[in-house]
Amino acid sequence: MALRLPTTDDDGPVITRRKVPLDNNLDMTPMIDVTFLLLIFFLVSSVPDVRAALDLPSADHGVGVSRRQALVISVVPTDDGRGVTVYLADGRLGDPLPPGTEAQETMIHAAAEAAARAGTQQVLIKAEKNVRHRDVARLIRAASVDGVSVNLAVMELD
Repeated sequence: MALRLPTTDDDGPVITRRKVPLDNNLDMTPMIDVTFLLLIFFLVSSVPDVRAALDLPSADHGVGVSRRQALVISVVPTDDGRGVTVYLADGRLGDPLPPGTEAQETMIHAAAEAAARAGTQQVLIKAEKNVRHRDVARLIRAASVDGVSVNLAVMELD
């Protein structure tokens, strides 16, 4: 038996790999396209927090008050329109105060006194259009503390 050496015809095709060229420049266009597509998606699919927004009446004249430097009290009418729901926050955020008028007045007076002790000199009452004047006047009396001025929030006319 003779020893046979393999030939190139018997080995089959030989696949040679080409060296991959190194490219130091990255194409950022696809990444920018994806970023803008994500931005558009989130802008279109986002839902604004309509609970926090209040429907304020408009005003012709007045001086602005910074809500960051004031104790903000938000007042919205109840669903039946006979009473009000009061929040010690800017908008319908958090838990509302208890529905009783005496309890609301006591809590608002205590919050105004605490704000005055902390150095806050302004109370800002944000009442929606449909809130009755007597409810707003009751809250103004409850928030009246020495050294603190009470202001009503309105929308500015364009």
